[in-house]
Amino acid sequence: EAHLEHLQAHLFGRRLWVSPHLDWPPPKVVQTAHQQSSAEAVFRQLHDHDHAAWQPMYHWTDQKIRVHGLYCLIALLLVQSLRLLARRAGDPRHVDAVLADLETIDECLVVPKLRTPAERPHLETSLSVCSTAQRRLLGLVGLAAGVAAAYYPASASTHGISSGKSR
Repeated sequence: EAHLEHLQAHLFGRRLWVSPHLDWPPPKVVQTAHQQSSAEAVFRQLHDHDHAAWQPMYHWTDQKIRVHGLYCLIALLLVQSLRLLARRAGDPRHVDAVLADLETIDECLVVPKLRTPAERPHLETSLSVCSTAQRRLLGLVGLAAGVAAAYYPASASTHGISSGKSR
């Protein structure tokens, strides 16, 4: 137990950075190490099976593998752009939590109640009921104007739908 206390007091929570740049001041070495850690975290996300993953890849030809790699890179760029937008807007959550919020938003095709017998049936696009955090995320990517009308129609009963939740 004394050995564990010694380790906790002198080793745990500390890092040793070795740098060949002897002319750099210590804050620059620490900043560079943190930037490298951030870059490595982004590439570790490629191994995450939930979002922007390289695997599974069901392709065998070189061309299709290259296109798959391009799609993964584009997905990774979009995920990191969303993370930056969310952080700038004050959302401190991890990118997986942000993406989990967006995953639960569903787009629904609704057949509205016809006003006259001569009116032809048509489909309207609506989004599922969203939380405040989800609405903020949609607003960050420029979908806030369409979202407000889709989430809060004048009367949900006129569309023949109900969210199942009282407002």
